[in-house]
Amino acid sequence: MKTLQIWGFILLLSVNTEAAGHKMYLWKNTGPNMRFTLDGSVMASFNYMSKALCGGECNKRSSCYSFNHGGPQRTCELLNTAPVLSGSAPVVSSIGWNFYTNINPRLCPPGAVLIPYEIPPNQDGPTVEGYTCSDNDYFLMELNSGKTECRLEFLSQKDVWYNDAQGYAGIMNPYHEAFRHCFINNCVEVACDGSLSTCWLKVKAAAQTTNPMKDNANRNYWRANCQ
Repeated sequence: MKTLQIWGFILLLSVNTEAAGHKMYLWKNTGPNMRFTLDGSVMASFNYMSKALCGGECNKRSSCYSFNHGGPQRTCELLNTAPVLSGSAPVVSSIGWNFYTNINPRLCPPGAVLIPYEIPPNQDGPTVEGYTCSDNDYFLMELNSGKTECRLEFLSQKDVWYNDAQGYAGIMNPYHEAFRHCFINNCVEVACDGSLSTCWLKVKAAAQTTNPMKDNANRNYWRANCQ
């Protein structure tokens, strides 16, 4: 089982949420002076609250997936979404603010599972989550069969060619942006060009096809692996 690679400040909440019947979660800071600004995403706001208490308030709400904290009044903004769910990352530069995302399985909505993905060499950074959510039938079938974990393993210069055009969502973004569209597009695997600048989301796993994995210097591939 691989451990997620986490960059940035990790806030372990000091609030004893377990005693109140809530689980303890970790929060990843995407970087200083950043704020999530998607319209309609703020579900509650509090002034003069610490980062730890802000995270604790988010823990108490099942529909809270991330939060902003900062400003002259130490404002806590609880958010009802996150980049990995919204398919976009409206995180803007904002002096004195910090944006935190949940790095635990609760991030995924009911019926979806959290899928860690391997980060290519020299491609990590504070804006790279290292995980996505998916409700693709392949993952659900594998986990229902008794397997305990699914992840996406990175294969350099490899690809599987499918004959069905519906296997591609055609997401044209850097690889970590493409993964943010995985949940929306019901993806199970991801293929990118050699520079990782153009990617395609696949809705059919390599294990579900008869096509063999082939060497391809112009492709990089994330293959589903459930154990």
